[in-house]
Amino acid sequence: MNSGKPFNITSGNDDNVDGDTNDRPNVATGMVPTVIGAHRPRSQEIAEWFQTNSYCRVASAGCPAGGGPSGLDGLVAPNSLDAPGYKNVDASLFRDFSIYSRIKFQFRGEATNVFNFVNLNAPGGTLSSTSSFGVISGGNTMRVIQVGGRLLF
Repeated sequence: MNSGKPFNITSGNDDNVDGDTNDRPNVATGMVPTVIGAHRPRSQEIAEWFQTNSYCRVASAGCPAGGGPSGLDGLVAPNSLDAPGYKNVDASLFRDFSIYSRIKFQFRGEATNVFNFVNLNAPGGTLSSTSSFGVISGGNTMRVIQVGGRLLF
């Protein structure tokens, strides 16, 4: 089991006019950005992992001034939120069969994510992408089982 990896919230626009569209937004007045995803039905977690209304684009109506000399740099810290955590159980089974003298055949069975846990990806973190901001759109690899043989000599 692992906690979720941190991810960035970006505005998706060139707010500070430096030619880079990876600028950070600001926190809306009176809001405290928090992850609200855990301990709710899965459909609600996927639809809104964090409070999307906590963020606003710098210099937009109702958004406080940002930092920097022109006040156009957003103040949201990099990697300020965590994606969903994940859990995983892997297993393997090996058996050696003697064939002749020092020659052996090894049967191998391996499985990753044995219990087929659904592990969600990070949500969309770009403020200008209104349809995907805060929305989880996929998951990690499900159960994988492989069987093989190996000749040892």
